[in-house]
Amino acid sequence: VGVEYGNPYFELSAFAGYPAAFDPDGRTGDTFLGGRTAIRVPLVMEVGVSYKQISNDDQVGEHLLGVDMSLDLDSTLLLSGQSVWNQETEDWQEHRYEANWTLESFLINPFYHLFYYDDYFNENETDQYPFHYLTDSEEQLTVTGGDIIWHESRQFEVGLRYKQYDYDLRSETSQYTAALLNFYSENGSVWGTEIGSMYGETSENKYVLGRAFFYWVDPMETVSGYFLSGEGIYVAYEEEIYEVDRSLFFSLGAGKEVLPDQLKIKLAAEYLSDPYYDLDVTVSMIVLYSF
Repeated sequence: VGVEYGNPYFELSAFAGYPAAFDPDGRTGDTFLGGRTAIRVPLVMEVGVSYKQISNDDQVGEHLLGVDMSLDLDSTLLLSGQSVWNQETEDWQEHRYEANWTLESFLINPFYHLFYYDDYFNENETDQYPFHYLTDSEEQLTVTGGDIIWHESRQFEVGLRYKQYDYDLRSETSQYTAALLNFYSENGSVWGTEIGSMYGETSENKYVLGRAFFYWVDPMETVSGYFLSGEGIYVAYEEEIYEVDRSLFFSLGAGKEVLPDQLKIKLAAEYLSDPYYDLDVTVSMIVLYSF
């Protein structure tokens, strides 16, 4: 459950609830909570501080502090970014910074991401992440690249994406390139596709990817306030990983804006199958109230 409050100069939000089940021992002591506060100079800048904590059996599994900012230098250039501190490991977890530059009909979006595996994938036994094998690897991953989007029309846009992944310890560099195509409607609905390929030196970094997604506003035209959302991702690996050569991910959500601009309810389901997961299904319900 989440709540929000804001005005042109200040914003405050908070959320709390139960995390996905860590183990079969029940829900006692399983909680997550967090929030964000920010100050703004309208149309110029925003600086925010956020907090998140997840516990299992009253033991903290994730404890994060974040600082984010955005700076609108003029009507065509926006700079933004976020740095996250891991309170459990007492070190930085990640840094993400990017720019959005509008040049006539083109949007240019360069970015820089830096991840510290020791601090991103916690070793704590209550950690809900599946990638425990990355813990204590001391790896650092730097991701640089950007998107170039052409949006001459308000109804659609096409673009190219490039990402370079540099691994510090294993001295490997991988490149991902993709083509993007998105369609928009006047009521806010969007449909999109992405087709790309990754070229690297290891099995997990050699694949072809296909992705499709949608956000459909008012699917039942006679009744307003409803929306549907979905996403599908298919990955075909050039070489098998644990005797599996593909990954599948699907998500589907439905919801309703019960009170315009105040109360929104969404029910979502996700399915995942890949070399590291035979099968994973998640169902969630989100209630958001703004005042």
